[in-house]
Amino acid sequence: MDVALQGVTDGRKHGVNRQFNGATLGEMDFLGMALAQQSFPVESSLLQNGSNTVTLTALNGDNDVSLVQSIALHYAHTMPPTRDWLRATASAGSELRLTGFTNPQIRVLT
Repeated sequence: MDVALQGVTDGRKHGVNRQFNGATLGEMDFLGMALAQQSFPVESSLLQNGSNTVTLTALNGDNDVSLVQSIALHYAHTMPPTRDWLRATASAGSELRLTGFTNPQIRVLT
């Protein structure tokens, strides 16, 4: 999981605890109005079908204010074809394994 936070209170030490579906992932520490970005591993066993919850908690009192710029979760998953059609996007260098087709004459367009 990639987390990007923007500090709001200048000159203030920020401490933010991160949880994913109730499991603590660790703490982000940064100073002032900096943009803090960190990546944290998330165990695949924590992923739930449907909605998942990310909880961010400021640890340094009422004046520990920061804004969420972005949260991105990256995980491997399957996308089964529908009627032998599949549209997918992947980053350069990614490995894709295409299975589940009923017709052996499948074409891949890049």
